Amino acid sequence: MYDMSMKEVNVPETIVMEHSPKTVSMDAVLVKEDTGKTLECGPLEYVMPCSRSKILDFLLAFRDFDYSISDIAKNSGLSFKTGLNEVRKLEETKFIVNSRNVGKAVMFKLNMDLPQVKSLSQFAMDVATVRIMGP
Repeated sequence: MYDMSMKEVNVPETIVMEHSPKTVSMDAVLVKEDTGKTLECGPLEYVMPCSRSKILDFLLAFRDFDYSISDIAKNSGLSFKTGLNEVRKLEETKFIVNSRNVGKAVMFKLNMDLPQVKSLSQFAMDVATVRIMGP
């Protein structure tokens, strides 16, 4: 039997994710072991539960790196087709940008130069803080 419980990882400055070799600066991250999803319920998904919020939560948490569409979909807990459709929409709105190509894979990254993305990032941090610390 698989353990379906969530693990809460609390580290003051840095969190090392079990599913990813990357390091992230956050206060708490929930990881569910039975899915490939990196964040169990991110701040944007908590407020607006939809596919786009899941992708933005993942990209905000790991903003220093770029990812292929399949990596974005897998780590956001979405099917490849849904991830593809949502990435296209986010690219049209300039929230994410094509950072580079690796072979046939197109890599995407959050567009932190866009003022709306900076505001969204601040909003996500505010929601996460309220969820952790309380109102």
